[in-house]
Amino acid sequence: MADDGVERVRHLPANMQGPLVPGYKYVRDKTPEQVAKEAADAQAKANEGMSSGGGGYRLTPEMLKEIVSEIDDILAWIQLEPQKHARTLRAFTPMGDEVASIAYVQDANAAGLSYNNYLDSVVAELKRQKDAFQQALDTYQKQEQQAADHLKGLHSSDA
Repeated sequence: MADDGVERVRHLPANMQGPLVPGYKYVRDKTPEQVAKEAADAQAKANEGMSSGGGGYRLTPEMLKEIVSEIDDILAWIQLEPQKHARTLRAFTPMGDEVASIAYVQDANAAGLSYNNYLDSVVAELKRQKDAFQQALDTYQKQEQQAADHLKGLHSSDA
């Protein structure tokens, strides 16, 4: 193998056994357990940062309106595209009255049903998040109105 200055790297599954080809640098992939532990550690660190006021987010009314609008757009798209495809995947009929066609169609329809259930859960979560953002926006606007009314009350009594 000629040395062309290119480092050749191959990834190996964590559980791979056997000989390796000379001339390559091998990187052993992490086990699913290692990946899960690292993800859990990262999430715990993020949770700790959020609970201890590690920066957080400042949402303005304009940002809240934009978020709610974007969620509405995503919900409309899900209904227009993916849910239409999920309905199609649930509506297969066997080409013939034999075991292979019937079994294939049952599996395909089950996959469509599973996909549809997943989409329903995504829609429910998006609606939950939209409601939370909308509630934050409504609360903010209510507080702004109360503050404005309070200031108007102070100014009218000063006259």
